[in-house]
Amino acid sequence: MMSGLTLRKSTALAACGSLQERSCILSKKFVLTVVVLLAVSSVSLAQTLTTLKNQPPDGVIYTFQLTDGTVMAQGNNCSDWWKLTPDNTGSYVNGTWTQLASLPAGYAPYATASAVLADGRLLIEGGEYSNCGAEFTLTNQGAIYDPTTNTWTTVAPPKGWDYIGDSPSLVLPNGDYVIGNKLTKQMRELNPKTMKWTTVSSKG
Repeated sequence: MMSGLTLRKSTALAACGSLQERSCILSKKFVLTVVVLLAVSSVSLAQTLTTLKNQPPDGVIYTFQLTDGTVMAQGNNCSDWWKLTPDNTGSYVNGTWTQLASLPAGYAPYATASAVLADGRLLIEGGEYSNCGAEFTLTNQGAIYDPTTNTWTTVAPPKGWDYIGDSPSLVLPNGDYVIGNKLTKQMRELNPKTMKWTTVSSKG
């Protein structure tokens, strides 16, 4: 029969062993985490940038990868657009540039609210600056590009929105485009099929 003192000692030793086991497990997990982080860091450091064989003809302000894998780039004139097509091996480094249709006349924005839609079109909304950065306007102009026809179509702003600028925006899982007014808490949702704006609650 074990005495009360012996039982307490055994219990204490068991608890100590349990703590040591847990400490050992935690230590192993910590070491594994550090190893993983170091491995990821080494991969990141090993990455390199490669100069394109064919440089963009008019420089680049922004780029967007379209759903077909090509890259659209806004040229330094702000209204001109270019497309980078990878070669037959999928290499962008050896890709070629072709000029696309320019934005509608009078619309040359800098710093916009933009997104590639699920149907492959590119939507450009607003612009913090107009006339390619010459005027601070927070313009409410907008346009949408259709890669199948190489055309831009003017998009009317949400009703009552005199300013858009470079407001935050995103594409929802259902394909709709949502934009938030940078000067207020208002939000609007655009249905790409109907091209109609609807009000969205901004309450979280």
